Amino acid sequence: MTKTTPMMPPIYDFGAMVDFWHRQSNAMVTFNLQMMRAAMAPWEAMGLSPRAFVNLGMVPSAVAATEAAMTPAAEPSQDEPLPVETDAKADATPTARTAANDSGAAPKKATAAVAETAQAAEDAATARKPSGLKAPRAVGADDLRRITGLGPKLQEALNAIGIYHFDQVAKWTEAETAWIDENIGGVRGRASRDGWAKQAATLARGDKG
Repeated sequence: MTKTTPMMPPIYDFGAMVDFWHRQSNAMVTFNLQMMRAAMAPWEAMGLSPRAFVNLGMVPSAVAATEAAMTPAAEPSQDEPLPVETDAKADATPTARTAANDSGAAPKKATAAVAETAQAAEDAATARKPSGLKAPRAVGADDLRRITGLGPKLQEALNAIGIYHFDQVAKWTEAETAWIDENIGGVRGRASRDGWAKQAATLARGDKG
């Protein structure tokens, strides 16, 4: 009788098979993720991320978690220093602080300058206004219409500011005559152009001119 030698079972390299299955599984997961990303690209263009779809109940949370795990985290560049939180007010340079202060002070200064200019113009106009009388003298008001270029309406306007007599007009300075030109309606430069002060001086002396 021939003696039979028992056969040894074959030896398999399970490590290689596990590695193959692992790589195959990763390839399938990567492929599925790529397909999902391609399908969701239009939605992401509108600002919707996979997590937003999870919140809406449209995508399982496991898929979003898998994508998050497969997405590499952004690492800071070695060439760029990490941002350091600082107090903006404390670290502001003197130039920046001065610019910030000046930005608020500029409108105030401009407003003050406009107000000063307006006040100066008003003061100058008031200072050039000829002095008038509360009422004509006892002898009666002069007929200012005898002055060339001065009609009834202008005479009423002059009487309204207290100008009733020739000698008052004769004493006008150039500044006061300019005030009349600028402020009495209808004059339009006649007081200076026609020489009202000189005419009034002649009439005040009683000359016929």
